[in-house]
Amino acid sequence: MNDIPILPKCRSIVFETGNILNWNRLKKRPLTALPASEEILDSIRCLFNGWLNAQTEQHSLQYTDQLRVTCPVQKQLDMAQRQAMLDDREELRIYIKLTVYIDTYWRGAVSDAVETALASLAAEDCDGVVLSLVSSGPQPPLLDEVKPIWAELEELRAADVVGSLGLADVDSDLLEQLYDWAAEKPSIYQLSAQAACTAPSRLREFASANRLQVLVHSDPADPLPADRLRDIFGGVLGAADATGWQPGWLARITTSYRHRGVVSSWGFVSKVQRQVA
Repeated sequence: MNDIPILPKCRSIVFETGNILNWNRLKKRPLTALPASEEILDSIRCLFNGWLNAQTEQHSLQYTDQLRVTCPVQKQLDMAQRQAMLDDREELRIYIKLTVYIDTYWRGAVSDAVETALASLAAEDCDGVVLSLVSSGPQPPLLDEVKPIWAELEELRAADVVGSLGLADVDSDLLEQLYDWAAEKPSIYQLSAQAACTAPSRLREFASANRLQVLVHSDPADPLPADRLRDIFGGVLGAADATGWQPGWLARITTSYRHRGVVSSWGFVSKVQRQVA
């Protein structure tokens, strides 16, 4: 492993997987065979390794402060599909599940995430965004912490960039508080499969009274833990590049055909960052 850092000045990296349904052609082991908690971590590891191996002049990375990591082979496969998607946009639904890390949130992070996700598809809008929140402490997020994040989603909704808005895995108190405060109300509530059987009657009654569509998901609560992220950096780049990295946001993107329910593509984009002296 390198004792000298490869990315000494780098402050932020965007990882873009493209259509992971194509990855089965590129790998012997399909990502869909992995547990949900490992899919994103494994795809970042593979993406980062492949990208680094393709860099013919790694010394130039010493001077960069921002990176965008994509798979060159994947991009070739995606280009034709992106054009097909543009041609068939009216036939497709695009949904984004956006995980925001409250401890590293900055004003503009939500717009950054949604716009980056849509750019990866060459799309201008999406049918819906479901917001998932991760905080480092044992206590659930507070309304005051969520307000600026939700306000960004409302701005995107007002600009017709986003259709419906939703929330995932918040408790009944926060769901009700946000619903009362928000100008643009959530219309979707996602509940983890583990919690679905024990969902309190208060939550179910509130969802029913306010016509919230309740959906069950199997996504991990924290899809990109900071310690696992640093392990990936250490394994790909070396220990000198592994310190300080924190997840900023992660957007999971799914496109499917309307009226048929057939998934045409799914993947994710994510931004990670750190402070550099």
